[in-house]
Amino acid sequence: MRIFILCFCLFITGCTNEKELLYDACLKEGRQYHRDIGSFPFLTDGRKADDVVKEKCKRSPHIYGEVSYDHSKIKHNYWVYLGLGIPLGLFLLALIMPVKTHKREDVIKMMEDEKDNES
Repeated sequence: MRIFILCFCLFITGCTNEKELLYDACLKEGRQYHRDIGSFPFLTDGRKADDVVKEKCKRSPHIYGEVSYDHSKIKHNYWVYLGLGIPLGLFLLALIMPVKTHKREDVIKMMEDEKDNES
């Protein structure tokens, strides 16, 4: 079970790259917006514009309009996908494999046979 949790965490880590790129692009757009309206580095109420931009971009990366980023910077970590795929495949294989069950009488007989062999 621990292996599956670890693999899931690695998978999530490998998938967050696009969100990070969107967040960075939002920060860039938000800072530029506040520069254009003349409220950078501080807003009229005294708050830091950078803090406001970070807070808004955490809520929605499209708060300052449609942001774009370089899609070639998305990193696909195939080792992460492989790390998830192998244990998941083994788990599914274990689920579909037939399990040999023993009747109670057979187990008792096997235990008696083991005792006889030890003597």
